[in-house]
Amino acid sequence: MSFLQSVIDVNDDLAAGFPIARDYVNELRGLDISEPSTLPPAAFALNVITKTGGVVSKFPLKTPGDTAASVFYFTKVAGELPSRAKRIAATFIKAACAGHQVPASNAVLLHADDSVEENMVKISDLKVAPARENLTNDDYALVDDDGMPHFPVNTGERVKHAAAYFHEQWMGIHPSYRTEMATKIASRAAELSVSLPEEHINDLAQYDAERYGNILKVAMIERRDCLQHDEAALTVLEQLLEKRAELKPLEFAVALENFDQQSGLDELWDSQIIDPYRAAMGGIKLAARIDYNGVNYTEDQLRKLASSDEFAAKFDAGLVSEFQSDPVVIFNSLPTPEKNLIVSLIKE
Repeated sequence: MSFLQSVIDVNDDLAAGFPIARDYVNELRGLDISEPSTLPPAAFALNVITKTGGVVSKFPLKTPGDTAASVFYFTKVAGELPSRAKRIAATFIKAACAGHQVPASNAVLLHADDSVEENMVKISDLKVAPARENLTNDDYALVDDDGMPHFPVNTGERVKHAAAYFHEQWMGIHPSYRTEMATKIASRAAELSVSLPEEHINDLAQYDAERYGNILKVAMIERRDCLQHDEAALTVLEQLLEKRAELKPLEFAVALENFDQQSGLDELWDSQIIDPYRAAMGGIKLAARIDYNGVNYTEDQLRKLASSDEFAAKFDAGLVSEFQSDPVVIFNSLPTPEKNLIVSLIKE
């Protein structure tokens, strides 16, 4: 069954006799849902042109009720949609949320793409997602608040893809998700000995839940400047800063996020002020690596070799001791014959 034949929006669901969305919308002040047959393609987030020239429209957006229901259903089925269809639908749903003052889900925000310009796409241009692999949540860089997994990182190539996406789109990802994604990508890169571009490593390094970074003072100054006429808020901010010594970086980031939301500063993230997670955190410690003759070796491999009997038998005690203390630096300082010997020992 194709995704167009599946239950993916409010109209499909109601037609199938499962009025989940109507119940959901009733919780949002009883907003009305439109009759889909009366709506033009422009009133939908996604219009798919079939092979016979027909148009299948999904995710109505005419009213606040339509939009709320489409948010609900997109969040429910995002993982099953082809990538391009997902980006188109999320982009137009996000815009409708802003226009109708309806909250957008994290899934909508995550997949919206400002480069998308139209809500029409030929079905032949959609690459239908393959059957879901037997992966656990731990195999993904991110699991959102709705339980949907995003960006598999179970292989080296997928780690590189996730890191590249983070590099290009990190500002479009909610700050609370950035830490989870960056930490998981960096951790899996180290586990799989994946070599990432320096610029990607630097982006990931902005979000480390283990230690405080060095830009917190700047972030606080930005917030003080924005709140200079709000003495009460400034007092709370100073009290929060005083408690930093008692909090871990992630705990402080969450507290700062709550403060920003209560003070209305969350609307200024990434434009006028540094987001609370990047403000509080430092750099992820990715395992050091070397690239020798086109082959990537990790610091852990070198350090393990330096502690082996084979290594001790080939080199004098002084070099062994230096190599154990800083294997990457010492390896890079050695002449080519010694490097070749060390590489051969690793392969053995």
